[in-house]
Amino acid sequence: IAGMNAWLRREFPSVEPYGGVKIIFSPLVGYNQSLLTLEENGYRELQPHVNFPYNAPEGLSAEGAAIVRGRILFTELNHGFINPTADRYGGEIDAAIGSRAPWADDAKPARQYPNDYALFNEYMNWGLVSLYELEHLSEADRAIARPAVERAMVDRRGFVRFEAFNAFLLDIYANRLPGQTLEALYPRIIAWFVAE
Repeated sequence: IAGMNAWLRREFPSVEPYGGVKIIFSPLVGYNQSLLTLEENGYRELQPHVNFPYNAPEGLSAEGAAIVRGRILFTELNHGFINPTADRYGGEIDAAIGSRAPWADDAKPARQYPNDYALFNEYMNWGLVSLYELEHLSEADRAIARPAVERAMVDRRGFVRFEAFNAFLLDIYANRLPGQTLEALYPRIIAWFVAE
């Protein structure tokens, strides 16, 4: 958890730091993971509610499998950073997404993300998984882990353009200027949705 939080804080420096993280693990969550953010008297807390553990694809190293099993926790923690960042670009995101059909197959779970903001953030949510794994998994483990995420996002969940988005996001992140954060890339990311 400390490594995930440190990575997110590094990549989203303008998001006000959280004073604490309280993780609720429960089988009652099922596949309805969520994040609650609490703020009171200057104290800010991230509270992910997740089911755990998750399986990892076969063929990963032991270290890689441990990171991949933590994806579901990471995908909730990161909403505490991507949502406040997207809040600053609400109008631009709405204009960029435009028609829903190219981005989401509403016969699949993508329908649970009913507006442009939610759809954009779910693309970012799982794109961040690939960025985090770029830095924390070996090349051999990434060759197994990344396609599994892309297949799940496109085939099972219905995020139609996720594979192309993920390739774009990995490229601009890997080739960003020294010291440039992911947060600083948001205008380019939003512009990709416009161009597509």
